[in-house]
Amino acid sequence: PMRSQQRLAAVCALLALLCVWVVFEIGFSPPSTAGPVIKEGPLSAAIDRQAAILAGKLPHTPVKYILGIESVWRPDRGESVPYVVQTLRSLFLHLPSASASVLVVVFLADVDQTRKRKQLDIIQTEFGSEIASGLLLLIQAPAHFYPPPEQSYNVFQDSKERVHWRQKQALDCAFLFLYCHRLSSYFVQLEDDIETYAGYLSGIESFVRHASQPWLVLELSHLGFIGKLFRSNDLWRLGLLFYLYYAELPVDFTIQYFVALNGLQDKHQLRSPTLFRHIGIVSSLSGKNQTLQDMLQPKEWEMKIPPLNNPPALLSSDMTGFGSTLPSNAYDDAPGSFWASNVQMNQHITVTLDQPLLLQRIIVVTGNTPGKEGSDDLFEPGVLEIQWAGEDDFTVVKRFEQGQVDIGIGADRAAAAAVRLRALDAPTRWVLFRRIRLVPRYGA
Repeated sequence: PMRSQQRLAAVCALLALLCVWVVFEIGFSPPSTAGPVIKEGPLSAAIDRQAAILAGKLPHTPVKYILGIESVWRPDRGESVPYVVQTLRSLFLHLPSASASVLVVVFLADVDQTRKRKQLDIIQTEFGSEIASGLLLLIQAPAHFYPPPEQSYNVFQDSKERVHWRQKQALDCAFLFLYCHRLSSYFVQLEDDIETYAGYLSGIESFVRHASQPWLVLELSHLGFIGKLFRSNDLWRLGLLFYLYYAELPVDFTIQYFVALNGLQDKHQLRSPTLFRHIGIVSSLSGKNQTLQDMLQPKEWEMKIPPLNNPPALLSSDMTGFGSTLPSNAYDDAPGSFWASNVQMNQHITVTLDQPLLLQRIIVVTGNTPGKEGSDDLFEPGVLEIQWAGEDDFTVVKRFEQGQVDIGIGADRAAAAAVRLRALDAPTRWVLFRRIRLVPRYGA
């Protein structure tokens, strides 16, 4: 074990030295958006964007978000619907109709051409309209992109099959990252066996908007390499690092070193609840099953609340948030929460509507296990208050009971200008605000 640790330390030291060279000698010579990504060096002519397309088309101008997926056929699953099809169904089902700001790029990474063609045919059959509209792009890598497997760099003393599988995964990531560089403002790395939730795009946008600066990677999932968000400009350097160290390091390790070497981000920025749920059991490594679940994924009770579009509003609070959580996390369309610490009497969260609005219903959910006896982190004692249009003061309309409020607003009431959640006392050391929902009156 000691010798393995020494080898790993030596690899890390070498990585640090070469990363500096990559960053300063190569990383600031990015390619153009339209042509091949790499024009010189060891990857010369390895990535030609147009030649790599299996189906779909490149965007005329950079989009805001690329959702990137590497996918291979799982022979161990027999004739089941490929995981990637389930993933795409979920992504498109919960994507707003006005989705011009998004491009989903699926890299079909099978070496076996028969399997790749089978998967391509299935995807084209089901998602023909998304391909035609420019929402979905399917790509492949040329065979010469892949160097031969390196068994000599078995840092973790794994089987030959696992070493080659991990190296192939790193090279797949390298190709996808280099291909997608500067095709968007932001890039979200996904896996081909996930599901997502209603409002996930607005959840991503809000998390990016409120992220602590500076940052290199934002995490939308707690598991592995799922839901990692990067600026597109950083894909060039990251892709090169994946390629240079495919034989030594798993991709998640490479990202950790990339962040550490840049010295810009000193903490993880993880969204809670997370936006993507891992559904795959059969791994792309033959004979391996993967049963890990994200501990921070939305709970069953959260999924029972129908997706609602909260009206535009400004959220303000004098409560102290834990970590990177914000009051807006509980107000956004996607699953989210705000964890407040040391809440004091009269501290509040105020939702100031962009314009006065007739409301039909207000729902506020707090606590770590809402609806269950013995739930902790409740907002109690506290009250829900409304500032009616044209008035200066707030009016108490409901007291929190077991940390919850669900109240209908009479049709005869005036428009609301703002809604406030105010503590009557110091409720507990912690308060977990799960949901703040304002439902406009139909026809308002």
